[in-house]
Amino acid sequence: MNNILPVGQNNRTQVLDVLRAWALLGVVLMNYSEFISSEKIISIFDKGSAMIFSIIFSGKSWSLLSILFGYGFGLIIKKMDTQRQPIYTFFLRKFFWLLIFGVVNVFIFSGDILTNYAIMGLFFLLFVRISGRNLLILSLVFCCVINPFINAYSLRHMMPSDYYSNLQKTFTINYLKPDIIGVFSANLKSYFYLKITNILYYLPVSSQMLAMMLFGLGAQKIELIAKITENRKMLRYTFWISLLLSIIFMAISFTFNFESLMEFSKSYDCSYMITTSMMMFFASAIAWLYLAGKWNGFFKLISPMGTMTLTNYLVQNIIGLILFSGIGWGLSQKLNGIYYFIIGFAIYVAQIFFCRWWLKRYEYGPLEWLWRSLSYNKTFEFRKG
Repeated sequence: MNNILPVGQNNRTQVLDVLRAWALLGVVLMNYSEFISSEKIISIFDKGSAMIFSIIFSGKSWSLLSILFGYGFGLIIKKMDTQRQPIYTFFLRKFFWLLIFGVVNVFIFSGDILTNYAIMGLFFLLFVRISGRNLLILSLVFCCVINPFINAYSLRHMMPSDYYSNLQKTFTINYLKPDIIGVFSANLKSYFYLKITNILYYLPVSSQMLAMMLFGLGAQKIELIAKITENRKMLRYTFWISLLLSIIFMAISFTFNFESLMEFSKSYDCSYMITTSMMMFFASAIAWLYLAGKWNGFFKLISPMGTMTLTNYLVQNIIGLILFSGIGWGLSQKLNGIYYFIIGFAIYVAQIFFCRWWLKRYEYGPLEWLWRSLSYNKTFEFRKG
């Protein structure tokens, strides 16, 4: 195991880090939007920003990160197979430590996604020996068949909306108290009751996450990114097809009234098909621009953000705790909606420049280094030179 080394900075695929950086922008904006009160969405700017960012990022960011999760682990599996190293004990250890990071993060932010990645990672291991082509077919089956019926089942068995809104009000009251134990408890209870035991959330999210991981692994096995310059035509097809599907789905959603759509969704809910098509549209557009040599300076600027994905995600949540909870500034549900997006964007920009400064001096982000060291069961060189 000691012969297997993680990817160094000089060997990283920049377009993957660019996509991770893009996804992290959506993560911070959507996570911070959870602290907006519906009573504070007043002006056209509040309503417009909420609608636009929701269309661009809601559900798409963590779906894209799931694809990149599967793709990145596919690279590790390929490297380990080349050197005939056992993969299962390694990944069990890797997912265990990711779960620990996630549990810690739950106390900081109730919308944690790391625990989902860790648990779905265990199911992901069941499929790692399937061919790339079959993995892509399987992910399509998940998206078009399995996920819609899981979503429909969840809708039929969900609790009344008042149940969740009353729970959220209770947790918000405790979250805003100047008591660190109370805030941590509020986050833990919110995660348990509104995420883990909320069938409308956990089953659909987990199924979508696994589907995207399998797609990422399949894409790696057919070397989609490694041969991306040879696959420009496929990239263009992905762009136009995903755009067409997004337009069709959006047109359907605006054509039929809400009650009709909800009734149909209880039999076949295609909401994550809409999410996936729009996510693929934005991701392929970024990859197309990258290949075309457009915005090279911008992509070079943000790519370090994607190199330190885990660190940036947890730092965003820690800053959110300080800004929004009662043990910090207590800004949850206090400001007009647009200000939460401005705060999120400002933090994102600051993180970009911090990452550039950090990676000039260190080989890895601090939490990336820790996770790698724990996963590989050895200590890696941290500081450059």
